[in-house]
Amino acid sequence: MRWFVVGYGVLMVLLGIWYSRRIKNSDDFVLAGRSLGPVILAGALLATFAGSGTITGGINSLAYS
Repeated sequence: MRWFVVGYGVLMVLLGIWYSRRIKNSDDFVLAGRSLGPVILAGALLATFAGSGTITGGINSLAYS
């Protein structure tokens, strides 16, 4: 089991290095090089909003209730 966790970590670092070379400016970073469709982009932004609101105590937070 330990080798799986280490292997997964190494794989994630290698993928991060590989894909970081494709980023040329901040628009590429934020918008994924404009390669995402509008539905996937809207879903990613909605998930980010809901997740950050839950963690920081926004309206979606259990602490807010």
